[in-house]
Amino acid sequence: MKHYEFHVIDDEDGIVIYDESDDYFPGDGRIFDGTDELDMDYILEYEKQQEARKAAELRHQRWISAGVIACVILYIALVTYIAF
Repeated sequence: MKHYEFHVIDDEDGIVIYDESDDYFPGDGRIFDGTDELDMDYILEYEKQQEARKAAELRHQRWISAGVIACVILYIALVTYIAF
């Protein structure tokens, strides 16, 4: 089990517990330490990757749909051929 460090910060309203794992971005595999700034190039590159991922998933779904339709047509044709 991974050990996480907790920093206790006293505030006017009470005690705030800070967990460093809250700053973890799973997409790039690193911990964001607050000094890194997201620049426009990074945002645009991320948007391109997401659009490419969506387009690939859409192509995949279209192939599956076409395969299912073709299989249903072949099954109906086979049953019709055997029955009549």
